Amino acid sequence: MKKAFSLLLTLALLLSLAGGAAQAEGTGKTLIVYYSATNHTENVANVIAAQTGGDLFELTPVEPYTDDDLDWTNPDSRVCREHNDPNRAVALVSAVPDNWNDYDTVFVGYPIWWQAASWVLDAFIEANDFTGKTVIPFCTSSSSGLGESGNLLAEAAGEGNWLEGRRFSSYADENEVADWVSSLPLPAAEDAAAENSDAPVVYFTTDISPEGMMRAFEALGWTPTGNVAVKLSTGEPPASNYLRPELIKDVV
Repeated sequence: MKKAFSLLLTLALLLSLAGGAAQAEGTGKTLIVYYSATNHTENVANVIAAQTGGDLFELTPVEPYTDDDLDWTNPDSRVCREHNDPNRAVALVSAVPDNWNDYDTVFVGYPIWWQAASWVLDAFIEANDFTGKTVIPFCTSSSSGLGESGNLLAEAAGEGNWLEGRRFSSYADENEVADWVSSLPLPAAEDAAAENSDAPVVYFTTDISPEGMMRAFEALGWTPTGNVAVKLSTGEPPASNYLRPELIKDVV
């Protein structure tokens, strides 16, 4: 019996040289919901979206906050008045994301106001059912920590599997955010991996040499036996993805 073995070297090399990142498919949809008063939370949300391939949903107050509104040092500013008002309610342009039921994992981002999540999130939490969703809070602040903000949101939501959140500084480093996302135990991804144990795996290498090609092949952990057909998709000169024969001769 003949076995066909295809090495998708071209795709792997192109993505490696371009600095691309691999993401497993079929892991369930991810949504990043956030409110950003001064763009800091938005910057973190964008990194999370890039890492997860998730969709972004920005919470926008019907009456946007101005710089004067956000001046917490002024006792007559909007945020100070709202902080002191137990009946405060901030109306949102939209509180319910499109296709909400399609998302398995939801990141929820916000700035810290008075050691808690910005109350701009209240309408969003109240309007949505978090049953069956994995929810990961994240926040930004200049000095305050995460505190109980994530736990208070989970309590208000009443449902969902709320994971431990993460606080980032106002000028968070992209690598710090990316490393955090990579460390998260996302159940949707784990479940999909278990259900798709036979799914293809793509190996990447930045070592564009005969030795690098061999290491990519050896990573498969499979020794071909019998009559084996090897197909190498390399493109043709002068295409930019052309692989010189000496690079792949050891693999062949």
